[in-house]
Amino acid sequence: EERLLTGCGYKIPKDDSFSQHKIFVWNNVWFSSLNCFEFANINLRSIYKSQVDLLAISEYNSDVNYFSNLVESSARDIHCYIAQANTSNFGDSRVCSPSKTEQKDIIKVKGGLNSVVIVDKLNILALREFQRLNYELQKDRKLEFKPTPPDFDKNHKRLA
Repeated sequence: EERLLTGCGYKIPKDDSFSQHKIFVWNNVWFSSLNCFEFANINLRSIYKSQVDLLAISEYNSDVNYFSNLVESSARDIHCYIAQANTSNFGDSRVCSPSKTEQKDIIKVKGGLNSVVIVDKLNILALREFQRLNYELQKDRKLEFKPTPPDFDKNHKRLA
């Protein structure tokens, strides 16, 4: 993205802090968004752990396998829903949950000639109720989510 922007004469602001990455709250859903280059930054992704219910990723990237791995691991590491929107030229637009492999993809579109809108419902309340449980109860339950990662902040105000 930087090469494209600078090639068109735009200047890239130099800000090493992640303060410009906002978390939004709408209808009590906590979410944020990243572009594909930002999503590839492990340090930037990690600031959202325990902080969001949903992370939206917009991308125009042909490296579908790499971003597929990022989406699946981030859903579990951050423990939130990940909405990935890639161009239909490359595919792999989906909504992924922090769930076991057989259930992780709520919606998934490989690609195609026509851009489409895919819609489903996310059970934010069920995710939060699960996140409030301690690890042992999460592990014992055969629920739709995988246990929360180490150092997950169960006291975050989003879970209150």
